[in-house]
Amino acid sequence: DPHGIAEKWLKNRDGFETPSISYADPHLKNCLEAALLRGSSLVVTSVDPEALLEDPLFKHLCRCKQAIKTGSQKKTLIVNKEIDCSPGFSLYFTTGIDAGRLSPQVLTRFHVIDFSPL
Repeated sequence: DPHGIAEKWLKNRDGFETPSISYADPHLKNCLEAALLRGSSLVVTSVDPEALLEDPLFKHLCRCKQAIKTGSQKKTLIVNKEIDCSPGFSLYFTTGIDAGRLSPQVLTRFHVIDFSPL
């Protein structure tokens, strides 16, 4: 998303501004936990998709089948802490990397939408 089109669309798609935070922001973990608990959306910008797959903050979220179910409640691990995952939670990532250069591992874990101009 070299022109920021995806980020603008994601931030306004629900009729209100969805919060966004840079992947390098030191407050990312707190924002992610809050979005999970509230069941809200979060846009994480400037992501390195390859690093994301092994990042302890996102490792379990990137592997949806590793969600922990306790009755009807879903939980996920953020680093080594179990966090309730409220309904309505959505997580979006944006990157400046061209979709054609993403690895097969990234393409199997994420739904990729290419906003690059043709």
